[in-house]
Amino acid sequence: MARAGKLVLHAGIFDDVHVHPGWKSYDPWNWWAAPFGAFSLNDNCVDLRVAPAGEGQPCKVSIAPDTSFLTIVNQTRSAAKAGRNTFGFTRAAGSNSINLRGDVGGRGSSWVAISDPTSYFGCVLKETLAAGGIEIPGGVEESDLLLQDAKGYKELAFLESDLATTLSTCNQGSQNFYAEMIFGPSAGR
Repeated sequence: MARAGKLVLHAGIFDDVHVHPGWKSYDPWNWWAAPFGAFSLNDNCVDLRVAPAGEGQPCKVSIAPDTSFLTIVNQTRSAAKAGRNTFGFTRAAGSNSINLRGDVGGRGSSWVAISDPTSYFGCVLKETLAAGGIEIPGGVEESDLLLQDAKGYKELAFLESDLATTLSTCNQGSQNFYAEMIFGPSAGR
C-alpha cells in the first residue's frame, strides 16, 4: 500500500519473531534457516550465481532477484583452469552484505537467506514497481496493524495459497521456512 509517498506493509498477522529460536545464530545465511514473516519472497533467499572471469580476477556474480537490498563483497579469485569451486560465503546476522571468498573454477549457485523479510519484500516490490513506471518516493514502512485496524488504507492485493501444495513442499524438501509460515501466524491477532 502506498500512502503519503511511502510503501506501508501491514505485517500484523505474524509476531516479531522471524527466526526459530532453535536455529543457530552463527549460520544466518543458510537457506534452511531463512527468516519468515507475513511478507516473504523467494523463500526469503536470493539466488547467488558465480562464474569464473579472467585468471586471478574476482569471479562474476549475479543474484536473483536483482535487487539493491543486498551488497556483494566479492573477494574471490577466478581459477586458471576449469575445475572445482572452493569459494564460500557468509552474511552476518542482521546484515545485508554477502561476503564471498575463495577460488571459482566453474559455474556455481547457492541460495542465501536474507536478514529482514518485510524490508526485502518491500525493497523488491518498490524496484519492480519503478521498473514498470510506478515510482514511490518514500521508503518502506512496516506496520504491525491488521488491515481492518488500519484507517485510511485500502487493500491492493491478496493471495490465497493451496495448503495441500504448501504441505507437500514442506514435507518433501524438509523446508523449515514453509513449516514456520504455516504455523507462524500469531493466534488471536
